[in-house]
Amino acid sequence: MEDQEEKTQKRGRALSEIKMLAVASSVGLAMVLSIFFGLALGYYLDKWLGTKPWLLLAGLLVGIVAAFNNFIILTKRLERQRTEKYGTGKDQGGSGEKGK
Repeated sequence: MEDQEEKTQKRGRALSEIKMLAVASSVGLAMVLSIFFGLALGYYLDKWLGTKPWLLLAGLLVGIVAAFNNFIILTKRLERQRTEKYGTGKDQGGSGEKGK
């Protein structure tokens, strides 16, 4: 009976790690899409209002700010999930120093 429980726990851990990986991989996509959206908005506003290149640059700046904001939010969420799952991480050797 313990073998079945152990298998279930391992499966649950694997699924949890996959979910955390999905959140981590969405960070890069969110950054690229934020910057692209800011550029596209600035480009079309420049084209419409004839203010070339100022709104394009403003859109790029807004996109970069939004990208880093998303980066901070998503990494905090990932860290919170990791902490809830594995504890504080102080004894986990997160700096790559195993066995010290």
